[in-house]
Amino acid sequence: MVTFKTFTAKDVDLNRVQANVTDAVNALSVLAGAVPTVVKVSASAKLTGAEDVVLVDSSRAQNPIYLVLPGPKVLSKPVRFKVTKAGTQGVFVKAVDIPGNGSPTLDETNQVQIRPDTGSMTVVSDGSNYWSV
Repeated sequence: MVTFKTFTAKDVDLNRVQANVTDAVNALSVLAGAVPTVVKVSASAKLTGAEDVVLVDSSRAQNPIYLVLPGPKVLSKPVRFKVTKAGTQGVFVKAVDIPGNGSPTLDETNQVQIRPDTGSMTVVSDGSNYWSV
């Protein structure tokens, strides 16, 4: 929060400008603190829930890349996946490492492949399961 010295003026427009400048600077200072957590991977990995963006380089992968989500209650914010360099192997986002009866799902299945034509996907949790949006 930033405090500005304001000048008392009889001009209503000047008072409005001062208030708008204060609001704008305060909004920017809040946004400046929101630096996304970006992780780069080139092999299968288990996510922690701290990631905002996962950049995937599958260009040299010899096997499919599996990105395993944390528990649905742990994933409290959207996580974005982007294939930065595509290879011959698929990139999959998995709801759980070893699925079982009653395990969380991603779009009502265990795993979803990041489509090669778009190369990106965003996943959110409802606290019980995951959904691509």
